[in-house]
Amino acid sequence: MTRLTAREHEVCALIAQGLSNKLIADRLGVAEHTVKFHVKNVCRKYSTTSRVVVAVRYTVDRTLRPCEMGPEL
Repeated sequence: MTRLTAREHEVCALIAQGLSNKLIADRLGVAEHTVKFHVKNVCRKYSTTSRVVVAVRYTVDRTLRPCEMGPEL
């Protein structure tokens, strides 16, 4: 199980919904650069450069262990 911060959980959930970095930034009230930073860290933790892989892995992890994941968005 990949350990993510609370903010990384939020970003992953929004990536899984298909949102762009700009829309994620608007939704979270942060700069787009900040979202890029979180996406880069999540990709590193999941050993990928693909947002699609991040979305799938996050969804699978959340499905397998929902009680250990962050809050529902």
